[in-house]
Amino acid sequence: MTWSDVSLSVELGMSPSQLHSAVKRSLAASLAIPGGEKIAPNISNREEFLVHGLKYVLVDGIRAGRARERDIVSKELRARLQRYA
Repeated sequence: MTWSDVSLSVELGMSPSQLHSAVKRSLAASLAIPGGEKIAPNISNREEFLVHGLKYVLVDGIRAGRARERDIVSKELRARLQRYA
C-alpha cells in the first residue's frame, strides 16, 4: 500500500504540517528509519518505547493539567482574599 503525506494526514485527522512534524520527531527519536524516499518504522525501538517509555510521556500531560488547575484555584483564592483586604 502506498500513501502520500496528504492522504495519510486525512486518514489520521491531522493537517499535513502536523504529520510532517510527527514524522520528523519519529526520525529524531529513532522510532522511524529513513530509506531513500521511504520512511519505515523501527519496530524494535517502537516496541521498547511502548513498553518502557509511554508512561513517562503521559505523566507530563497529567502534571500540566494539575498545574492549570492549581493556577485557576490560586487566582480565585487571590480574588476572594482581595475582597477582605
